[in-house]
Amino acid sequence: MEIIEISDASDVLVFLRQSHPRWQIAQTITPAHTWLFRGQGDSRWPLTPKSLRSIPKADTDFSLPLPWRAAAKEFNRLSSFLMLADEIGILPNSRPKFPDFYPQLKNSAENAEAPHPTYTDELLDAFSLAQHHGISTRLLDWSGSPLTAAFFAAKSAFEAADDRMAFAIWAMPRQRPGDDRIKVITPSRSLNRFAHRQTGYLSIDIQVDKHYIEGKGWQSQDEVLDAYQRSWGEGRWPCLRKIVVPRECAGDLLLALFQEGVSQAHLMPTLDNVVQTMDLNASLFPIRHKRLLNLINKYNDGSIT
Repeated sequence: MEIIEISDASDVLVFLRQSHPRWQIAQTITPAHTWLFRGQGDSRWPLTPKSLRSIPKADTDFSLPLPWRAAAKEFNRLSSFLMLADEIGILPNSRPKFPDFYPQLKNSAENAEAPHPTYTDELLDAFSLAQHHGISTRLLDWSGSPLTAAFFAAKSAFEAADDRMAFAIWAMPRQRPGDDRIKVITPSRSLNRFAHRQTGYLSIDIQVDKHYIEGKGWQSQDEVLDAYQRSWGEGRWPCLRKIVVPRECAGDLLLALFQEGVSQAHLMPTLDNVVQTMDLNASLFPIRHKRLLNLINKYNDGSIT
């Protein structure tokens, strides 16, 4: 994995410009979205999906052993989400049903020779819709836009009330010859307007259960990608990249991104998010005022024209 440290908000935008040769892959089939980007508010966090960040406890709903219990819990939450959204008439399409998933899951838990249930394209599309509305899944959100990823990372860092020192923008090559574990999913853009606005993609480790070690959690996707890169050979294909930015740059970066047309309102267009964006911009006023004074001074002394 390549780690790049950048300590200035304007330099972050320059580095993330997709027209730069660093983001070009000569062997790619299509010119767009050859890299996928993900923002995280703490640079210490690995690429671990939300539903796999803790070991689910046994409860009355699931009598399955780990790791199958985690998959059952995710599926139960998805089913409830789809059912209630359909009941009140706001599901964007007819409610999909997956009657075979839980029986297959139970069978694979009881029989080591049984195949793991298949995450079909329809099921993954349903998971992606649920995830965009707050349901925890084993999917990770990515974007074809580095500025979108930078926004989510900077916003999380700016609003955090903990001791984090830096945030991170991850970059993953979309095409990785021979990688059979990390699958990239393109959610339905017509049914998921947030995914459309964010140029959204998702990734899933299709063997994460197989490689689960009880008591030690699940292997993170960056561990999988890093191991893949080492086996493939350093320098033979662009590897996973992690751009680390100090937390104190978050406010400046958010202001710059807003000027580029990237904000919560732009990426998740609802009236509530318009208000959220207005409130965030108000909290950034001291930083904006300081930037304006610096620009005026530079203009007056001839540094800029």
